Amino acid sequence: MSTSSSATIASLLACVAAVGYAQPKEVPIDATLCWGGTAHVIAPAQGSVMGTYQLTGPMRSAEPGGAFDGASFECVGTFESLAGDYRQVGYCVSVDKQGDKVWGRDIRTKTEDTFEYLGGTGKYAGISGTATKERPGAFPAARPGSVQGCARILGKYRLP
Repeated sequence: MSTSSSATIASLLACVAAVGYAQPKEVPIDATLCWGGTAHVIAPAQGSVMGTYQLTGPMRSAEPGGAFDGASFECVGTFESLAGDYRQVGYCVSVDKQGDKVWGRDIRTKTEDTFEYLGGTGKYAGISGTATKERPGAFPAARPGSVQGCARILGKYRLP
């Protein structure tokens, strides 16, 4: 066999191997989630507020059938505002129509509003990625101790 034939065969085998190698699947996220729930707030002094929250709500994708369309979620977390410095950390689990789950960490500060995917079950096993959140202005409390709101989430997640 000639050197050029060997090189051609080697190139073809390399192409076949590259095609056969599974690249992580990247999925865009553009969804709106809304929530309602309760908050326990303590304000020991002027300029100091801290508390916990528990929320549930639905998610709708901007494109029908898109990522997380029709899923429901629950979040628990803490927040604090001390001398104008705000920080929130929450943990959320969502479940889709087929019962598959995704969980992650919600982080919000004065300069950051992100969600980090930490794990999943079923079709979401091995999920990773991040999303940013866009929030409209605050909604008034429907009653003391209640919280509600909405956010648009934009980002990408990857599956192995």
